[in-house]
Amino acid sequence: MALLAFFAVLPGLVSGAMAIQAPSEVPMYSAWTAKWVAPDAKNFESMKLYLSQSGTVADETRIGEFTNNLKFIPDARNGKGIIAYNMEDEDPNSTDGLVVYVTYQGLPAGEYMLMAIALDDEIVKETVETDFAVIDPRQNAAIDATQEKVSAVAGELESLRASNKTYEERFQNLLTVTQNSYAQVQDDITRISDSLNEIETRRANLSDETRNTLDEMRADLANTQDRLDNFLQELEEEKKSNIFTGLSTLGGENAAYLGLLVLAIVAMGVLVIWMRSRMGESIFFKGGSAEGLSSWGEAEPQGKGRWATRDKKSDAGGFNLSDLLRNR
Repeated sequence: MALLAFFAVLPGLVSGAMAIQAPSEVPMYSAWTAKWVAPDAKNFESMKLYLSQSGTVADETRIGEFTNNLKFIPDARNGKGIIAYNMEDEDPNSTDGLVVYVTYQGLPAGEYMLMAIALDDEIVKETVETDFAVIDPRQNAAIDATQEKVSAVAGELESLRASNKTYEERFQNLLTVTQNSYAQVQDDITRISDSLNEIETRRANLSDETRNTLDEMRADLANTQDRLDNFLQELEEEKKSNIFTGLSTLGGENAAYLGLLVLAIVAMGVLVIWMRSRMGESIFFKGGSAEGLSSWGEAEPQGKGRWATRDKKSDAGGFNLSDLLRNR
């Protein structure tokens, strides 16, 4: 039962609250209307209405007075801007619902405050206030234009921000690709450098090997030359040894034959000398020119026959002792 009684009283408390309903913004010097809602008629005798630009409440800012018997009295000095007012009882079946509509005109641009004070036997029972603005339409148009420009600039900035973000992403992608390409080029350069170093090393090694090979070939050629010289020297010595050995052997085994051979050679030499002396030629010279020892023991051909001598020009390899010793 107590809960039902509480809900029964609550609508009266809510509906009896004071309030001011006014536009938040009006053009300067234009007419505008505010609705003043009075408290329960049993709780006040009068409600004083104030319009203040400075925000202070004083007698010179009071524009009128509204009573609980549904009367409104404009202030003779400060209520000159009131061009109309109307009182209504929105709830005739109760003591609540008293309202007054006040239309005002002539306010310059600025910030204003509306305020209501409910009095009962000169005692303040309740107060309420609200703020509103009176604007200059021209300034408002400029403000609107400025706001439009600001909005346009903001849109452009947002577009630029989006474009910048896109460009940053593209630049980042390009930078990534460039870094990857640079890394790839660095790898290629490193591989090429390594290859060049390897080729240089191989070339150096090849030069060393070639140099060593040439040195070995020179050493082999020198050894071969030495061996050939030694071989020729040994062969010459062997030939000389064989000649003397043959002579000694020949003298030891066939001394008689050797003596006869020497005597025959000497006799032939004496005969040749005698024949040349008979012909007026020297043993060493022929026709006053030097022939050397190579023509010794040869004679000019005296004709054909068994004992004819051979022509020196047709047979340059005539017999002599040196040939005999050499062919041994």
